[in-house]
Amino acid sequence: FIILASVGPQIGTKLTELNRKGVDIIIALDTSTSMNAVDVTPSRITKAKSELSQFINNLDGDRVGLMVFAGSAHIHCPLTSDYSAARLFLNSVDTDLVTTQGTDLAVALELAMKNIPEEEESFKVILLVSDGEDHQGRALEVAKKAKERGIIVHTLGVGTPMGGPIPIFNEHGKRTDFKKDRKGNVVTTTLNDASLNEIAYITGGIYIRIENQANAIAPLTMEISEMENRELKSHI
Repeated sequence: FIILASVGPQIGTKLTELNRKGVDIIIALDTSTSMNAVDVTPSRITKAKSELSQFINNLDGDRVGLMVFAGSAHIHCPLTSDYSAARLFLNSVDTDLVTTQGTDLAVALELAMKNIPEEEESFKVILLVSDGEDHQGRALEVAKKAKERGIIVHTLGVGTPMGGPIPIFNEHGKRTDFKKDRKGNVVTTTLNDASLNEIAYITGGIYIRIENQANAIAPLTMEISEMENRELKSHI
């Protein structure tokens, strides 16, 4: 018994606080129909998902969450350090995910900010991914509120200034036509650099245009890695 007692056997569990460093990143991905435009190969939404997948692959010790938006915004994956799960949720995103159509950058920023705890916002990042079409026009006002809270918003503009048509698909996913206006003319949607660039500028973030170049998101990966990492506390 003396020998067993000296070993110090223990039964049960206890909480131990672990400190890890990282940045909390909420990705807000535009899923409006204009993201189906084919001015970027194979489409804006597919190119955006490919670049974001690379971005998640390069994270180390950071937490990432995913939300989708069009005319309304919804959390698709809460903040997690499980990058495999984050990529799984990302792969499931398409332009049919949000039924309320249109593009409201402000509502996307507002939902992302609501999911950033007040007491842990010193090193928080929102990654806004869109073609920049803003049908409501409140985005700059919300960006100023983000700045007041110390939240950095980096923006990715997906598309080209020349723009491209928006394909229409049948229930089998086959393209049948392109979106047309009331006069029967094919609608061309163009990238709106100005609003995305201004949002990033207001909050101290960077703006990157994503067209057909490979690894377009590399500058953002470098920016995140160079940020001063704050402590994130977890328990086991």
